[in-house]
Amino acid sequence: MISTDRVARPRHLEPGRVLDADTSRCPFCPGNESHTPPSLLTVNGPDGWRVRAFPNRFPAVGIEGELDARARGPYDVVGGVGAHEVIVETRDHVRPPWHDPRQQALALLAARDRMRDLARDSRFQAILWFRNHGPEAGASLGHPHAQVVALPIVPPRLAHITKRFRRHHQAHGRELMKDVLDFERADRRRVLFDDVQTTTFLAYAPRFAFETWIVPNAPAASFLEATDAMIDEVATAMCRVIVAFDRVLAEPPHNALIVTAPAGSGPGFRWHITLMPRMAAFAGFELLSGASLTGTAPEEAARLMRTKL
Repeated sequence: MISTDRVARPRHLEPGRVLDADTSRCPFCPGNESHTPPSLLTVNGPDGWRVRAFPNRFPAVGIEGELDARARGPYDVVGGVGAHEVIVETRDHVRPPWHDPRQQALALLAARDRMRDLARDSRFQAILWFRNHGPEAGASLGHPHAQVVALPIVPPRLAHITKRFRRHHQAHGRELMKDVLDFERADRRRVLFDDVQTTTFLAYAPRFAFETWIVPNAPAASFLEATDAMIDEVATAMCRVIVAFDRVLAEPPHNALIVTAPAGSGPGFRWHITLMPRMAAFAGFELLSGASLTGTAPEEAARLMRTKL
């Protein structure tokens, strides 16, 4: 994807700093709402807004236009049509939502509602939610916020995950994630905790050390279908995991991702959340091979995290 608008976005963070303490120039702080586009969704509380969603001023894709899919020489080209929104997850510049499960739940409920709205647009094939915290994780602003991007295509990694889920279901008649959950619950070495509707465990083959998954126990293809009760539970699990990251790894940058079914995913998909501390960058080996090297086994990472839950 090529988006020349992204070059102009403000950068208040430098490597090694996950928070910019200067709130006066933060466009996401209360009182600075005029520095952002008008809200698409606002969650209010007794002291004012608690969560805001609005179009990104520096979008990767634009809501207006046509797909204009065509061939250009050996390349397949699609116009940059889509939606790119920001969800300010808390009015508090310093206290992140993962320190308050109820605030995290409000932010996820807002995300679900915005994703549901975008999914009504037939041009969009995939709806992505992610949070970048810290410059090493891709954040340019310190105020806690997430982003939602709607795309007219299914991006390569999500297409690969969808294909894996579909093939397993076709071959075995059951979900791949069910088999993963059954294996992890029996093994227990990577499981952090079990909840009523979800299980939280460290990835068997992580992209980054301490990569953690939160997975619904029952079949559910799309996060857009998650109930309020499910989101409350997931929010609490996210908070427990990220606080454990902070205690074990000294408040590392992190990425949070909601992996949810794209349009036409077929049977076998189960949505889940991935949480990844970003303590190392991809280098030449990872970029060339597509494989990942980590210095901590997931079993040891899980043992360390369980002591800090």
